[in-house]
Amino acid sequence: MNSADTGDKGIIDVIITKLTPKVLAFLIAMAMLLLTAIVGIAVFRGSEVKIFGIEISQPSQACQEDLAHCKQALQSAIQVSEIQEIVHVPLSRSQALDTLRALVQSAEEVKTWRDNFNYKLFALEQQMIRYGGFISTRIADAERAAVYKMIQSVLSDLGFYEGALDGAQRATYDALVAFQNDYNAKVMEAERISALGSFGYQTLEAVRSRYRQISG
Repeated sequence: MNSADTGDKGIIDVIITKLTPKVLAFLIAMAMLLLTAIVGIAVFRGSEVKIFGIEISQPSQACQEDLAHCKQALQSAIQVSEIQEIVHVPLSRSQALDTLRALVQSAEEVKTWRDNFNYKLFALEQQMIRYGGFISTRIADAERAAVYKMIQSVLSDLGFYEGALDGAQRATYDALVAFQNDYNAKVMEAERISALGSFGYQTLEAVRSRYRQISG
């Protein structure tokens, strides 16, 4: 070690010994504040800073997008407590998951039943009872759209309706009359459907009979 280094070290030691604890603490605090500001500015600008072998950088755009997606998923996630409110039973996390799986399976089974032709006929028969024994498709009424849609679905399975199942009155009427006329052309006069444009019990049995023919 040369004399210059020794002299510099001696001067530094003298300065440090003359600093009071308060002044020393103030200088350390200012140094930390300055370091924090430098790191903050660098990260804000998107550049990397390496301090004592540790790299500090701003999250990449892809990382920020992933974090945003995770936050959104957490906000929309179903809480176990919410499932408990639905089933009115205290559940653990695993029990809640099992309950959700069972509900999904039940929903799929219900959908399968609703797509079943015989179920559709059963549902239509209930609507016929509601409307007094038959459903006239001559009436343009928005409240009948749901039941017209059911008729469209049944006629679609028989090949007499094409297009969207939207419950439109005129389209339902035309498809129903087309089926009834086709049915009348293939049966004896005594068995023909007389009330064209109305879905009653005679038409219900004709639909059921035609479905058995095409499905068999």
